[in-house]
Formats: sequence, structure tokens, C-alpha cells
Amino acid sequence: MKHTKPSNVAILIPRKRASTELRTKEEQAYEDVKAMILSGGLPKDVFLSQRMLAAKVDTNITTIRTALRQLERDGLIENVPRWGVRIPVETEERLRDLYFVRDILEVAAVRRIVQLRDTVNAAILREKAKIADAFARKLPDNVVAFSQAHFDFHLEVAKQSGSELLFHSLNRVHFRNWLLWHDVRLWKNRHLIDHQKLVEIILNESEDEVIKYMRIHINNGLENELAELRKAQLLPSGKTTSAGNKAGKISKPRSATMKAR
Repeated sequence: MKHTKPSNVAILIPRKRASTELRTKEEQAYEDVKAMILSGGLPKDVFLSQRMLAAKVDTNITTIRTALRQLERDGLIENVPRWGVRIPVETEERLRDLYFVRDILEVAAVRRIVQLRDTVNAAILREKAKIADAFARKLPDNVVAFSQAHFDFHLEVAKQSGSELLFHSLNRVHFRNWLLWHDVRLWKNRHLIDHQKLVEIILNESEDEVIKYMRIHINNGLENELAELRKAQLLPSGKTTSAGNKAGKISKPRSATMKAR
């Protein structure tokens, strides 16, 4: 399959920081490889050479290995024992599972907020929703900045639920990077600009209405992502990608030549 970069590659590449904001070599390598992954600059379902990655970001093998361990913890790559690392192909099954977990956590969060409205910091929820929607209206100028604001808003909803366990659970499912993937794929869809409306419903409507609207918000994201995934997995001839397998299936390594070096 021919690998092409999306039109929004440039807006994902980190800008060089001023001397007062210097990163360690490991942090810089992590940011650079992450940008390549999210921009489509690296192929999926192919074992990646550590030497190649080190050369691309102008560093050494030891540094790139540290960066890859962090990327694995973030859920952006997977490590296959005795073979190496690769960017996993997104599947419908995995997407549905992620949104299933998101539904459980975020619906529980808004239910608690309704029950605790007298103690909820409505001003900060409104402010974070306003910031997220403002960035959304300027897309695609900076997808990363929008995604950070998007993440901050949804994490604030979890925080305002008053459940520390729920808050940390949402963080543990790689929610920041999942949202970034989501936003990179869907920035053209206008449904991203509705967080202020969501907040007003959470703060003013009945529990049933709040749960209903939150599920609509979550399901819109799922359906749009599934639509984009299906388009990406089909070639013009209607054949699936990934060496003729059905869409979503990851082929097993077939020869030692695939192994990362």
C-alpha cells in the first residue's frame, strides 16, 4: 500500500523551543518521533528500525530506545517480543472498545456532577469549554493546541465529578494521546465545536437529559471515527489494505527480514 502523508503534517511537527525551554535528548527524541507517528510520517503495521528512527531525529540508539519505551507507555506503539516495535493498525474492534470505556467513565462523571451541582466549579468548566471551542473554530491552524484544550476540558469534567479514582482511570487509558489521534482524524468535522453547549446541559438539565446528551457527544465521535477508518482501509478497487487481510486484521510477521534492527 502506498503511504501518503495527510495534509496537516506541518501543524503537528513541534517547533524548536527557545534556549530557556531546552528538553533533554530523550524528551526531544520522544516529541520528534511522536510527531512523525501522528502526522503519518511513519508506516503502520511495519516493524520500525531503531537505527532508522535515530537517524531521522538525529540522535543515538540509546536515546531512541528511551523514547520508544515512553511511546509504548503512551499507547502510540506496541512492542512485539523478538520482533520489535510498530505502530498498530487501528481496528473497529479496538475503537469500539475504547469508546465503550469512555462511555462508562464519562457518563459516570456527568452523573456525579449532576448530583453534586452545588459544589461544582461551573466557572472553570465553562472556561475550559470556551477555550476548546475557540481552538476548534481555528482548525487546522494548530491541531495539537486544540487537542490539548480538548483533553483539558474532558479531564476537568472527570475532576469535577469528585472521584479521584475515575479521574485517574481516564488518564490511564492513554486518553490524551487517544484524543489527539481522534482530533487529527476529525478536525474537519464541526461536531468538535459543542463543548459549551455540553457544559450548559450538564449544569442545568435533568440527569437523564445530561446522560443522553453526553452519550450523543461520545457516539458522534465514534461514528465519525469509524467512517474515517473504513475510508482509510479501502483501496479504490474496494480491496482491503494490510496484505489482503480483512480490514482491521493485523498480519503476523512472515520473515526475519521484517525484524527491526
